[in-house]
Amino acid sequence: MAQIPNLDNAPLNLTSLRDQSQKELLNILKNTSLLKEHGVELRYLSADPIQTECTKVVYLVRPQLEYFVYFVPRRAVVCEKILEEENFHHLLTIEEYPLYVLPVDEDVLSFELDLAYKECQVDGDTSSLWHIAKAIHKLEFSFGLIPNVRAKGKASVRVADILNRMQHIRYGHAGDQYTHSYR
Repeated sequence: MAQIPNLDNAPLNLTSLRDQSQKELLNILKNTSLLKEHGVELRYLSADPIQTECTKVVYLVRPQLEYFVYFVPRRAVVCEKILEEENFHHLLTIEEYPLYVLPVDEDVLSFELDLAYKECQVDGDTSSLWHIAKAIHKLEFSFGLIPNVRAKGKASVRVADILNRMQHIRYGHAGDQYTHSYR
């Protein structure tokens, strides 16, 4: 049986410890007569073609970890650029998850767009308005048209305009009955 290394006063090198334990595990498994009796052969994973008489080959491999970053509800170009500058971009799979609204209570939904006001008013970025319209559009698609949509203020009028365009795209010109009014 393999000895457990004394780690009390030694610097811990997890890579060598993992390699050592993997080799010892492989040696233990290679010497197991049970595997040989069943015609199992153990090998290191390589690109070389398999040349063996055995019908069963077992590979022991280190797991390759995959990292995913999901932007909710939309991708942030600034964040992606930072990941590229820090050389993390190639290690990640970057996606967006279109979570537009979160139910807070039975009759309360939250857009969770904390920076929407700053983005619209200070930065001039109105993309959050499109996401708000998309959320309302998805709700209408799932539960039916909202009969009375009223907009108050420039941003909400813009959301109603975007929502009307989305309705026209979905229902075509015959969908004039689906337009949202605003004041």
